Amino acid sequence: MEITLFISPEENFGIVIESKEIADMLRNTFDLAWEEAKRLDKKIVLNIFLYSVQKANRNRYLLNQLN
Repeated sequence: MEITLFISPEENFGIVIESKEIADMLRNTFDLAWEEAKRLDKKIVLNIFLYSVQKANRNRYLLNQLN
């Protein structure tokens, strides 16, 4: 098994991993990081939505107080 990582295309720098054990470990690490990033993205989107709803409710309350 061989994995090639191109770290910086501007500097033509890369790494070739020939060890199956290390390649599997890096793949698993990447998969875990990717899943966590997706989870955090959903959490951030939910927090933005909840903040927007709270702000809209506060604005409605203030408008009702003026009337």
